[in-house]
Amino acid sequence: MQQHIATLIAERLDLCARIDTLDTLIFGTGPGPTAFANLGPAEQDLLLRQKTEMLALATTMTARLNHAGISLTDQVRYPNDVIDIAMSSAAHSSIRAVLQYFTYSHLPVDKQAVSRPFAELAALLVREVAQNAELTVALRRLLEAKDAAVRASFSKF
Repeated sequence: MQQHIATLIAERLDLCARIDTLDTLIFGTGPGPTAFANLGPAEQDLLLRQKTEMLALATTMTARLNHAGISLTDQVRYPNDVIDIAMSSAAHSSIRAVLQYFTYSHLPVDKQAVSRPFAELAALLVREVAQNAELTVALRRLLEAKDAAVRASFSKF
């Protein structure tokens, strides 16, 4: 049940990030015409319909989570939840020590989308793989890959 809720929260956050991207396209980020203004009426209508559908879906997801007793504050806190759950089931302190670096709530939303799959894979490994020295090595290497991916997403080249 807890994993289902964490998945629903992750999907809701991803959806909200996509809505934010559409908002930036529609409303722009500064003075001057937006990219939206340069689109034809059919494309503008399509984007507005997509945004409306996304907002309706996000509202439904929020209501389902509220019904499950998850407050909006807790829903926003998701990035740490998947790791908190994994840390609570990690038998060895070396595994918990590596897991702490998979949190990503401190990152901007677009960078969270890069980091989140690594956190979810780390949590999956802790649940499904024998907790031994090799798991610690696997988590460390996954952490290296996550760090490189996040750094790459900041690159301007």
